[in-house]
Amino acid sequence: MKSNRVDLLNIGLIIISLALAYLLPFQLFLVSYAVLGPLHYLTEINWLREKKFFTNEPRWAWIAALFALLIVLPKFFSLPSLQETISGSFFEPVNQWLIEYSNGFIFLWLVFSIGLVISKNKLVWFIFFQLGSFLAFILKDIPLYITIIGLLIPTLIHVYLFTLLFMTKGSLDSRSTVGFVAIGLMIVVPFFIAFVDVDRSWYTLSESMKSVFTDNQFHVTNAKLAKALGIGDGTSFFFYEKMELKLQTFIAFAYLYHYLNWFSKTTVIKWHKSLSVGRTIAIATIWITLVGLFAFDYKLGLIVALTLSFLHVLLEFPLNIISIKSVGRAFYKAMGN
Repeated sequence: MKSNRVDLLNIGLIIISLALAYLLPFQLFLVSYAVLGPLHYLTEINWLREKKFFTNEPRWAWIAALFALLIVLPKFFSLPSLQETISGSFFEPVNQWLIEYSNGFIFLWLVFSIGLVISKNKLVWFIFFQLGSFLAFILKDIPLYITIIGLLIPTLIHVYLFTLLFMTKGSLDSRSTVGFVAIGLMIVVPFFIAFVDVDRSWYTLSESMKSVFTDNQFHVTNAKLAKALGIGDGTSFFFYEKMELKLQTFIAFAYLYHYLNWFSKTTVIKWHKSLSVGRTIAIATIWITLVGLFAFDYKLGLIVALTLSFLHVLLEFPLNIISIKSVGRAFYKAMGN
């Protein structure tokens, strides 16, 4: 069966991703983020558009596009040339406001997405939008909210937990035993990384590689994740400490496999069918341009790509909600039986 072949392929991809993450945790993350990431964003956004974003009113996707732009705008303002321009100007308080409420844009779209999925009634949509706005305002300073919405949802929840969710839904739909083996392997990976010792002498990083990693604030995710797990203070970061190596190994694995899993599902969900010749040329052109930007100036490439990254994360929320509902219903029936 086609699904079994894809599941077998994914077992292989999980093992390969884990092995590469162990060998090159920092380098693998930086390269896969720059090369595979943009291609994933572009092709998934195109597929979601063809699926009407899995909502009862796809035209509201423009809000997600606006929110993605507003979330990333402070990153553009942080570029040295723009930073000097906005300092002391009208844009400086605007920039601070955007930074303060960036998590709120994510949360508001998440709540609004629930309304777009469960109802076709405009009044219901309005209520969910207002509810999301109110909650985003009152929760904005709560540490747990900041950690989940601002840190985990755009990163590890998206690339690891939601990937695991889609694998579970696919295996339940196809009743694939091999698929459940792949799911089990995915669940085991973080425990394997946590409990298997690493030899710090294996790892050497050039100063330029360290600079790219820290200058682009990737280490902040590691530090905050360590704090969320209760194994760090949320500020300190050291490249060659075992804890940092293990966290980065998991992050590199999660991101690489997230991308590879998407490309492996071509024959299953047939996302390539939504690619016309014109769209293929447009996607290829944008992708090559973004990879070139990363190669020329990693920070500039990252800031441009982040707009697409946040957009694909936000636009996927309705599908995430539908998948959670579907998997929950399946487990409820199984428990009832």
